[in-house]
Amino acid sequence: MNKKGENKNSSINEAVWQETPKIKEPIYKIDERPQSWWESVLYGWQHTLVDISPFVLPLAVAGAIGMSALEKAQFINFCLFS
Repeated sequence: MNKKGENKNSSINEAVWQETPKIKEPIYKIDERPQSWWESVLYGWQHTLVDISPFVLPLAVAGAIGMSALEKAQFINFCLFS
């Protein structure tokens, strides 16, 4: 702040975009559930696929190009890090 009490970094309070982004409301709040059992299974399966995909793809590529077990482990670590 300068002597007048003004903030030198006035750009901090300025908007980054010309339009205000629209924020989507979640389908289910924290304490809500899907209505059907099958919908719960579908969301659970989707979560599982997203959770394991960073491991499966590097493992498939490493196996296809003939890496050793140690190289596969390093390759997965590199993929997760990047």
